[in-house]
Amino acid sequence: MEAKVIKIVDKYKVAINKGSIDGVSKDDIFMIFEKGEELFDPDTKESLGNLEIPKLRMKVFNIQEKITLLESAETVIETDRKIKRTIKKYRDKRSELLGLGLAAYGLGKNNDEEQTIIEEEPKERTVTVQEKNISTGDIARKI
Repeated sequence: MEAKVIKIVDKYKVAINKGSIDGVSKDDIFMIFEKGEELFDPDTKESLGNLEIPKLRMKVFNIQEKITLLESAETVIETDRKIKRTIKKYRDKRSELLGLGLAAYGLGKNNDEEQTIIEEEPKERTVTVQEKNISTGDIARKI
């Protein structure tokens, strides 16, 4: 089944020009394509058709009689969120006293250590329609 994107509804949803009377069901998955340039066989010069450039996989969100809303079904994992953790390590003062180091008299350096660790926390997010440059007129094909 092939349809066309007729409206960008929001950053995750589009409307297509097929609905329940065309056989769209709630479990359907569609791929949105951009219609590219027409390609020709180099030997026969025969048209091979237009190149189709896949953009975004979308799932059915809501079905009407002649219109269906699709929403993005693709996610990406991002790790740009940083978490800063500080860890303090304390030295055992008793072992230093037994060794009769300067710390026994309070003359030594403070041997406590502080370590800062920066970790990346992965986060999953849904790919938006704008990220994939989806526009009205793009092809939506049931896969």
